[in-house]
Amino acid sequence: MTWLRFEQQRLLELLHQLPGFEGVSGFTFKVRPVRPIVAPPRNTRSLSTDAGKTLAECAEDTTHPALKRALERLASHARPPK
Repeated sequence: MTWLRFEQQRLLELLHQLPGFEGVSGFTFKVRPVRPIVAPPRNTRSLSTDAGKTLAECAEDTTHPALKRALERLASHARPPK
């Protein structure tokens, strides 16, 4: 911003050399503050121990490997007993 203000007269002279810009008499400089990127809050859900046990039991009874891993991963999110 300071550099632009310092160079304003030279920029005006160069601009006046272009056709159609002879009437420009000055610039208005504005600075928009940079806003930090705020990550949205995460929605975390808790899984009860009973639900975790049920998912783990389903995983034990499942023969499909991908489904078994997914159920075990879900069951691992259960809250530990207090």
